[in-house]
Amino acid sequence: MLNSNDTVIAGLKGGFSYSTAIVSGSSPHVTSGSYRLPKLTIRVPEGEEYFYKGEIHNLKKIVIDGEGIQKILGSVTRDKVTSDVSAEDFIVEVNSAELHVRGDTFDAVKTEPLYVAYGATLVVLSPSDIGKKFENPIKGSGRVDFRFGAEIDSSSDVSSFELRVTGSTDLGGEKDWTFSGLVSSDPNAVVENSGYGVSRALIVNVSEGKEFVFDGKLGIDLPFKK
Repeated sequence: MLNSNDTVIAGLKGGFSYSTAIVSGSSPHVTSGSYRLPKLTIRVPEGEEYFYKGEIHNLKKIVIDGEGIQKILGSVTRDKVTSDVSAEDFIVEVNSAELHVRGDTFDAVKTEPLYVAYGATLVVLSPSDIGKKFENPIKGSGRVDFRFGAEIDSSSDVSSFELRVTGSTDLGGEKDWTFSGLVSSDPNAVVENSGYGVSRALIVNVSEGKEFVFDGKLGIDLPFKK
């Protein structure tokens, strides 16, 4: 328990044994009837990679900094009713580095937004509960990477984000998707948008002065627009 104290660490790991790992931010203040939730900053050094597959409860915000990779593959919850948090407060800010989550990591707080800054990357992996979609609003202008098996809700607006393709990515085919750029260094990477059998368009709206390199392949039936 962080006891309402803002905390900075170099990485979060645990949860791969028989006991459940739990990170908890706060417990109620008796005097006020509500409680202050702390901020947890994870500043991963360059070249480092940390895995956490436990539960995270009642943090006001998780901030991802540094140059490495943090993977949060368990669940995140936040009590905004009895704390000092509003629904508009970001549950996660990825200011730099790379954050990997499952499609249902934030299922209990799926209306609360994430922020991904320019230069930072959010990687969404397949959910632990098959069929769950990643529904959280994503704000910012960074990079997103939806790995095989991950689905994003069709109401999401990711038009200000670069799409990085690693391996096979299918955007689901529910609608035309727009991104600010398309990138991949993997010549075997494939991007499609045909989850329902009919290919919908992938639109790349590159701002003036920007340049992106995609070394992968477009799906054989993928309508591509720039």
